[in-house]
Amino acid sequence: MRPHRQKLLLVVGGDRLIARQLMVASEVGGWEIVAPPPTMLDLADTTATIDAVAGWRATAVIHVPAATTDGRRLVETSRNVAAAARRARTRLVQLSTDEVFAGRTVPYDETDAPDAVSPPGAWWARAEAAVHAADPQATVVRTSVVYGTDELSDLQRRIDRACRTGRDASFCTDEIRCPTHAADVAEAVIRLIGWRTRPATLNVAAPEAVSLFEFARTMAVWMGHDPVAIRPTSVALMAAAGQPRSGRVVLDVSAAQRRRLRCRLMSEWLDDPG
Repeated sequence: MRPHRQKLLLVVGGDRLIARQLMVASEVGGWEIVAPPPTMLDLADTTATIDAVAGWRATAVIHVPAATTDGRRLVETSRNVAAAARRARTRLVQLSTDEVFAGRTVPYDETDAPDAVSPPGAWWARAEAAVHAADPQATVVRTSVVYGTDELSDLQRRIDRACRTGRDASFCTDEIRCPTHAADVAEAVIRLIGWRTRPATLNVAAPEAVSLFEFARTMAVWMGHDPVAIRPTSVALMAAAGQPRSGRVVLDVSAAQRRRLRCRLMSEWLDDPG
């Protein structure tokens, strides 16, 4: 077994964009970080996950699941990581998404129960429940559409590909989210794990409501493209096509702001020449 280190973070999961930003943020906080690639640690293997978490003896574990079409695996891996963290008596932060909500006119805070309308959102909600059941001390951090500037998210790459190929990509004008830079999410998580008391759930997102259509066009222009390939659609049309989507999902981030966690607006990131 490895010797105990007081500021060691173990980052697991398939979202490499957030994982890499965690590495940057951890340096500022003086943390040592270990982030084994998914090919080296199968989180669906309960024994391997327990052994890995116990073996590293980390101060905290951060699980950053990637978006996936395999919902059962998402739930299974989330449960395994939580069980391993509880068994090792280490702090756990699990990343989740605002897709767990259906959409409404008023923002969602941490006390609101998931009411997903899309299959991926329903699986994310089940994953959250599995984490809380396996480790009642864990914190689930809900964020929104995550993007990067030094490195692109999967959604940004989809937008880039559509613009390069000229193949239309449709985005809803009434699907509202709070686009948030991966670096801000990572910084918030790093600060969160150092708190003496941590909430069961925390919303971490930029205080800005933007439609996915507007987000896609903004990103297309930022990447140097003519956004003509970005086409508008609606939540109703997507539902009629058998692809249910959430409507207006705005996260209430007042709890995070009270703890001095701030996520910047898109303009602050995209207009920054650095």
